[in-house]
Formats: sequence, structure tokens, C-alpha cells
Amino acid sequence: MTLRLARNVDLRFERVNDIVCAVLRAIHARRPDFRVVDYTLQDCHLHFVIEANSHAALVSGMRSLDIRLAVRLNQVLGRKGSLFAEVYHRRALKTPREVHNARAHVLLNHRRHAAKAYQSGPTPLIDPFSSARWFDGWRERVRPATGPPPVAKPCTWLAARGWRMHGLLSVYEVPWLSRRPW
Repeated sequence: MTLRLARNVDLRFERVNDIVCAVLRAIHARRPDFRVVDYTLQDCHLHFVIEANSHAALVSGMRSLDIRLAVRLNQVLGRKGSLFAEVYHRRALKTPREVHNARAHVLLNHRRHAAKAYQSGPTPLIDPFSSARWFDGWRERVRPATGPPPVAKPCTWLAARGWRMHGLLSVYEVPWLSRRPW
């Protein structure tokens, strides 16, 4: 799932990340039927890998996520009105390969954007504006994050174990540049 902002606003700063983490923790505490298992903040959009027990739980959970994020982010950004333009990419992931590629796309998206912009200089291996710090599927040894995770443990076979059929993710990987990975 991808949420795009109505206007270009940079989301990649610590206060916004703290709000996203707090909102995700609050939603997971109240909704066992809706789980965000991965997320990342980019300049003007957010990516999520989501599990839901039903279509109704997905729709209701996304509505709750949208509203909570919009209220809190509008406050910190000092703005009013609609924050999100639309949900512009939603796809049900049905195979281990699709889930593997989607998780790589979300958790390593900062490397993809840096490569597209031809940024010189080091790109952090673990994106501080994502759930990568809590992810347990890295090929390389990564120092675990402290504190409670904002993301939920996946419950489905595909998101919990099935995606690993295609290997663990590497912190050095750059997801595809030219097309969606699923």
C-alpha cells in the first residue's frame, strides 16, 4: 500500500517518523485484525506492507491509519486540510516472490531513491525512516533496534516465512529502478 501526499512535503525527519511509529503502535494495540508489518517514509509518500484478516478489516484499518496520520502529521507540519492525495498503489500479494520483492522494495526504498537521484556519498544501510531496524530477515548482521517495534509480527505464512524461500534480504541491495518489483 502506498499513500501519496496531496502536496510535496518532506516526511523524512525524526518528528514525523516518531508520529508514524506512535500511530502504528496505537492501531496495533486496538486492532488485531489489521497489521502493518513493514513501512518506510519517503519524501512525499509512505509505503506499507499490510496484513488484514478480511477485506473489511483492510478498509477499516486503512481508514483508521489515514485519519490518525493526517491529524497528527498536519499538527506537526503546521497545516490543515487533506494530507493524502489518494491511495495510489494497492496490490494483494499472492506468492512468496511477490512478498519477498515487496518487502525489499519497502525496506530498501531509500537506496532505490538515492540511486535514481545519482546521489554521491554514502547511503545508510538501514533506513532510519523505516521499520528496517526491527526487521529480522537481513542476510547481514544488523544491530537490533531498542524499544517496542511499531510494526506487527506477520501472521500469514507468506509474510512470516514463505517469502524467505527466495532468500533473506541484503542491506546492500538496491530494489529495481525501472519497474515495480511485483
